[in-house]
This record gives sequence, structure tokens and C-alpha cells, in this order.
Amino acid sequence: MKFANGSAIVALPCGREGTTLRGFSCDMAILDECNFIPPVVIESVIRPTTIARPQAKIIMLSTPWMKDHPFYEAMTKPERGFKTYTWPTSINPQVTKERLELERKTIGDFDFNREYNAQFIDDEFSYFPSKLILTCTDDYQLNPPEPQKGTVPKGEYYVGIDFGIHQDHSTIAIIQEQAAHKLRVVYLREFPLETPYPLVIGAVRLLNAEYKFRSGYLDQTGVGEALYQEIRQFAPIIKGATLTAKTKQDILGKLKLAMEHGEITIPREPQSLIIQLTQQRCEPTEQGTLKFTHPSGTHDDLAWAFALAVYAYRGPMDWMVMAIGVKRQEW
Repeated sequence: MKFANGSAIVALPCGREGTTLRGFSCDMAILDECNFIPPVVIESVIRPTTIARPQAKIIMLSTPWMKDHPFYEAMTKPERGFKTYTWPTSINPQVTKERLELERKTIGDFDFNREYNAQFIDDEFSYFPSKLILTCTDDYQLNPPEPQKGTVPKGEYYVGIDFGIHQDHSTIAIIQEQAAHKLRVVYLREFPLETPYPLVIGAVRLLNAEYKFRSGYLDQTGVGEALYQEIRQFAPIIKGATLTAKTKQDILGKLKLAMEHGEITIPREPQSLIIQLTQQRCEPTEQGTLKFTHPSGTHDDLAWAFALAVYAYRGPMDWMVMAIGVKRQEW
């Protein structure tokens, strides 16, 4: 947006590396949802845009997210030169105490303290560190919930399905192999509670016809054999997984390994998947396995559908694990 006096406002996505921001100098940089911007973009790209302007300002705004980040340091370290302000929703005259209490009961204390009390939540039992999740995010749009016939590009697609109806949501996640061992989330869908299973199965049938899944997994734990066999009739490539403690560890372990090796890209918006991954906690058990949970009042259905889709993909990490297993057996 250009003004008659020569001033201009430029709005740009940051991306993973901030390449769309390079080449600019500015008098004011406003970083919206700053805690979700990769630190390298802030330190190596945005700050240099103001270095030659003595009166330039950097304004950071964000929902609190992670502490290992320039936004948290700006909020807590006066030597960084920022004036800091915190606005919990409770001071908003347009929001009643009753409405806030309803939100707290609906989403649970964990999300409520972050979203409405503007508190940084540091959970030592988080399985996916916020910093790791952020390195896997990028700015792009997902495919529509109901694709038109013939509009899905050809490619290698993998699907994960998690069933729920009363307390949990039914969810579908689709990933695409865009390059050698590089996966990208292209589709996410969370059905409202009480959605009948036949409607979810119908959606899977339509998606399979368009995406022509290479492979897939569904959570067979609570839905029984009937739903699994119904899906297998039109998509025999989709397998069932019973989520025992050991299986959960295998599935989430593969996802975490792929994220650590930079093989996964997930969208920054909508934030539901990012939030659910961040909320995934784990604690060791006496049996030597990990116990996975999520805070009371929250959901992890979308995260599990995503994890199942990644589990269906066979990449280099699978062969590495298999090779290690053979070596150990021989030894």
C-alpha cells in the first residue's frame, strides 16, 4: 500500500528462512504472531532491515508459545531494549467473567492459560518440543475439505484416519511426498462431535477416489472390525493399527525422527495441528515404555491422524531402523 507522501506498507509472509523479506529497509517492522516466526528470520533478516534507521522500531505481538525464542527474551530481558506489555483477556470489558469461565471449562487450564491469560506454558513432559515443531512449519494453504473431481494433482499420497464420535473427533490427515523423502501435509479435516461413522467413511471413499492413496493407516482401537473392513473394501491399501503403548511409541517415534531430519512440512494455519502436537506429553512407565497423554479438556485426534499418515510412508528411516534391528540380531 503506497501513500502520496512516499510512505508504503508492505505485508509479507516470513516463510522458513525469511527469503521474501530480504532486500527491504524499514522504519517500523511489526511481527504478528511473533512467537511462531523462526528465530533465524527475526535475528538474521528482520533486525538488519532496521539497522540503518536510527529511529526505527520493531514491534512484536504474539500469543505466548515457546521460551527458546527472541520473543520470550524480548519479554523477559530488559537489556534487549523492549518495552513490554501483557494483556490477559480478563481486562477486556467486552468479555464477561462467565464467558471466560466457560472457555476455561471447554478447552482446559493448559490452553486457557496460554490463550487467555497470556502465559508462557513450559511443559517438561512435551514429546514434541515447540522449537522442533516450528522448524517444520511453513506458510501455505491446505487443499479444500471436499475436492472437486479431477482437481487433485497426481502424486504419492498417504492417509491417516482417527475415529471418534462422542468425546473425540473423527479426523483425516493426508500427506504428499513432494520430493525424495520430503513430506508435506496437504489435507486436514476434523469432523464435529457426534458425526456418524458412515459419513466419515463416505468422506474417506471420496478422498480415496481423488487422491488414490499409496498407503494409509487408521486407528482400529475403538471402532471395531466392522468399520475397518468396510473401508478395506474400497481402499485395501489402508491398514489398521491397534494403539497399544508399544505401537504408540513406534508411531510417534517415527514422526519425531522424520521431523528432526527435516522431512516434514506442516502449515502454520490452521494452528490446530501445531497446538495438538505441542500438547502431546509423554512419561516413562515401569514397563520401559512411554505413556502418551494430553492435558484435560484438550484433543489430540488430528495429531494422531497426522502421525498415522506419516507411519504409512516408508522412507529411509524405516530401512535404517530395519538395518539396525538386523545388526543387533546378528550380534
